[in-house]
Formats: sequence, structure tokens, C-alpha cells
Amino acid sequence: MKVWLASFVVLFLLAEVYQWAKLFTLPLPIFILGGAFLAIASNYEKYTKYTQYPKLTRPKGDDRL
Repeated sequence: MKVWLASFVVLFLLAEVYQWAKLFTLPLPIFILGGAFLAIASNYEKYTKYTQYPKLTRPKGDDRL
């Protein structure tokens, strides 16, 4: 009986949230900003590897400045 009640409550909540989400709209600038943020976030590692320069090391025994 508890499983039936829990299933009914979960399905009811999902149906209510779905109906609410269908009526919810966002303006176009929010979609554009969201898309730009997702593009930057997904390519973040690609751009950071170009900005990190390797350390320059001298061979052993080279004491020049």
C-alpha cells in the first residue's frame, strides 16, 4: 500500500510540474546568454591550455644568467 501511495504522489507531482513548466517561458536574451555561457563552459579547457606557457629550464651545469 505504501508503494502505491508513494507512486501516486510522485506521479502527481511530476504531472503538476510538467503543466507548470509548459506555461513557463523565458525571453530570447536569456536563451542567448545561456547559450553563450554553455559554449564558453564546454570549451574552457581548450582555451586554458593555450594560455599556460611551459616553464623554460636550463641544462645542468649552465650557470649563465
